[in-house]
Amino acid sequence: MYLIRLFLLVAIISESHYALPDLTEPYVLQVSDFVANPPKRLIKVTFPSGAKVAEGNELSVDEVEGYPNLSWGAEEGVLYTVLMCDADARYLHWLKINVVMDDISTGDTVVELLNSHPRPGTGLHKYVFLVYRQQDELLFGGPYPNSTFKGRLNFLPDEFAARYRLGDPVACNFYVTQNVPTTTKKPSQANLEEIQLIMTKMQEDMKVQKDDIYDIKKDIRINVLKKLKCLEAKCAYLEQEQDVQKKTIDNLEGYMRQKEEMNDKNNKNLLFCGIEEDECDYNGLEDKVLKILNSDLKITCDNSAIEYVKRIDKKCGKYKAVLVTLLTMGLKLHILEKQKMLEKTEFSVKQESDVK
Repeated sequence: MYLIRLFLLVAIISESHYALPDLTEPYVLQVSDFVANPPKRLIKVTFPSGAKVAEGNELSVDEVEGYPNLSWGAEEGVLYTVLMCDADARYLHWLKINVVMDDISTGDTVVELLNSHPRPGTGLHKYVFLVYRQQDELLFGGPYPNSTFKGRLNFLPDEFAARYRLGDPVACNFYVTQNVPTTTKKPSQANLEEIQLIMTKMQEDMKVQKDDIYDIKKDIRINVLKKLKCLEAKCAYLEQEQDVQKKTIDNLEGYMRQKEEMNDKNNKNLLFCGIEEDECDYNGLEDKVLKILNSDLKITCDNSAIEYVKRIDKKCGKYKAVLVTLLTMGLKLHILEKQKMLEKTEFSVKQESDVK
């Protein structure tokens, strides 16, 4: 029991003093063509597939998919810049600034992660991770680099570090990968039989789908015909309703005309036209109407035969018409009978409804 406790204590002490190994000299030389002063501290890189980067080891493109987990023994409270680049193509794949310690989920993303997919047939490509220690929080400015294709090209880490005063990188690691073209294999007899079964099944499925489509089309045709018949019946009903409404409107119009005619017959108003607009007062206008009645129409009457005269705002010839309300309907009819006598004069007599 005491031995177990002692072993656990030693393990805890060892873990608390664990330091990431340094990059060995041969691998430092392999990175020196990409960055002038490569660091010796190693970045621990693990991809979601479980694949680990180990100083230039070869990994497949499938193994290096997704966001990797990074650790480099970061100092507490320090901000870092992290990047990943294809050292052979000088193509930037990832850039983050203001990363808190080695928590890669923090910070600001300048260039989104683009996983390694070199062009097929171009051989092995070297992908390098670099970590820089920042003096303070960075404010990124300028259009380059960025997440576009052109914004990733011709990336030089030393120039970028100099522009933002990052100094030399403090940790790095790298791996190599290539995009191997798939080769076409000659199918075996078993594969051919399997393909044949698949084709047969596909043909059967297609036949079932064709039958379903035919049934659907048939149902659609039947439904469309039913809808058309319903629409035709509705149209016929609406046409009948329209005829009924038209007859109703015609009857109403006839009734209104009859009512207007009755009103014309029952009211005792007449319009006298052609009377000059030079009267001074009501009596002057009334005298002019009486003169037409007595002199031109030869109807003997005085002002007791007239209830009311008024110049109205309706043009009747050159002058505004004069509305005359007579005392009796008989006098009105008598004037209408003799109105032809005014044809050779400048005057005329009209029904009130005749002048709009």
